[in-house]
Amino acid sequence: MIDVSAEGLPAGVTCKGASISGNGTSATLVFSASEDVKPGNHFIKISGTSRIESDAAVKAVAASQAALTKARTALPALDTALQKTAEPKTKAEAARKAAEVTANRRRCCCQDGK
Repeated sequence: MIDVSAEGLPAGVTCKGASISGNGTSATLVFSASEDVKPGNHFIKISGTSRIESDAAVKAVAASQAALTKARTALPALDTALQKTAEPKTKAEAARKAAEVTANRRRCCCQDGK
């Protein structure tokens, strides 16, 4: 179930809110204005709050949130470890390229008879 509401309404405007059932995909919000409301443009916030009515589902959501928090906490350490493994690879690639350049120069020199 999702409860939908409108917030930040101008003075004199009301909205009762609505609910979307478990299988529902939409809701209708009905706005009412008193006769003394002045015309104008107003920003309002439409929000929805879900209600989980199954204990098993509540436990599953709590467990997934805990796992997500743990994973997010581990990310900086994993990134650091990845960077440490990338540095030797980058150095090895640079050394390989330098060795190829040197080998190509020697090959050229040897072919020229020098």
